[in-house]
Amino acid sequence: MVAGIDKVWFEDRIRARRTSQRQLAKLMGMDASAMSLMLNGKRRMSAKEAADVAGLLGVPVDEVLRHAGAPVAVDKRRSVPVAGYVGPSGEVTFGRALGPRTAVAPADCADGCRALRVQNGGALDGWLLFYHPMDGVSLEAVGRLCVVRTAEGEDLLRVVSRGYEPGFFVLGCLLGGDREHVRLQSAAPVLWMRQ
Repeated sequence: MVAGIDKVWFEDRIRARRTSQRQLAKLMGMDASAMSLMLNGKRRMSAKEAADVAGLLGVPVDEVLRHAGAPVAVDKRRSVPVAGYVGPSGEVTFGRALGPRTAVAPADCADGCRALRVQNGGALDGWLLFYHPMDGVSLEAVGRLCVVRTAEGEDLLRVVSRGYEPGFFVLGCLLGGDREHVRLQSAAPVLWMRQ
């Protein structure tokens, strides 16, 4: 018996990828029964299998190894919380996103960095967006993709442009579409995007 395997974590990741344990085994070129034994803690996961699972589930290898019961050192300085998710219309919901609760931040993201996971079923589904929460709207936000909060308290992912009146900004959707002219409480530029 392999101690410490987190079967629920693997099941959640498999479900989030809209696949099955059997399909995962097939993609890895292994028998479905071997996959079942592995995820039930009756067979040890090899390093190659961990790398394959990580690639197919879109998570870091060290995370797969940790949930498979292998002791793995974690660089906490570079782990940042996944603060929420971006929905189909670019609305931001803070709280529990699908997938891992932390992400490894890019090297040049300073302390206080946060991530949002895109959960929209589109081309960017599953991508992580890294940003630093901030108050107000700085000049750095103009012309960039930002996590914004409107004066009415709505949280959105939008491209910020100068407005037509003082204190107002024009917000555009990431992939085009409707634009709106609104007051903002804050606009935090997205620093990095990665799959």
